[in-house]
Amino acid sequence: MEALTDRNGKQVNTSLEKEEKLTHESFRLNHGDQYYEQHPARSAHRHLTEQAVEHALFSESVKKAPGPYKLSFGSIWVLWEGDNEMIVRWTRVAIRKERHPVVWKRGNGVVICKPGKDDSTKLKAYRSISLLSWKGKVVEKVAAELLSEEAERSGLMSDGQFGCRNGRSVIDAAAIMVDRTHAAWTNGHITGVHLMDIKAAFPSVAKGRLVNLMKVRQMDGDPVRWTESFLSERKV
Repeated sequence: MEALTDRNGKQVNTSLEKEEKLTHESFRLNHGDQYYEQHPARSAHRHLTEQAVEHALFSESVKKAPGPYKLSFGSIWVLWEGDNEMIVRWTRVAIRKERHPVVWKRGNGVVICKPGKDDSTKLKAYRSISLLSWKGKVVEKVAAELLSEEAERSGLMSDGQFGCRNGRSVIDAAAIMVDRTHAAWTNGHITGVHLMDIKAAFPSVAKGRLVNLMKVRQMDGDPVRWTESFLSERKV
């Protein structure tokens, strides 16, 4: 890799300097975290069904690069047909024990150039991806679904939030937006649309603030405690 230039215009040349800059860019530390008390366990794990685990497993793409276990999801689908009970069992245990094992938190980091970035000397032209354990990915998807269901039941979602929600298609939202825009134009009004991209929120999330907020919102203790474990001691 040739010399890189960071966001402040400083040039980095050695492999060690490049590694430090890319690590800081992709995995920023958040020093604004705060102390929080552990949330008591509750009953979300009881809602975990075999169908939920199957959906999480088979919704993964076989085109994804395998993680530390060197197993693709195509291989795991074959394993499911032979022993789905085993996969369901350890998924339930992970949620019930509110623990994301450390071995699932280790990822193989790969630095790739972002599509459409012509100047490869700029640090921001690159991004890091983590190739994770397939077991961790399945449990993560199941836990995300439990969190989503809990948020829906508790009314924590904004009515204007559409992404990844049952009965709230983004296509419908786009159609409504276009219709309202046409109506505004007809009346001679100016219309603006505000789009937010929060995909980059994870690398700098403040674990304590998030867990405290989930506790204040009175979310079920199982996914809260699992989230705390999931965000701790990750390594790439």
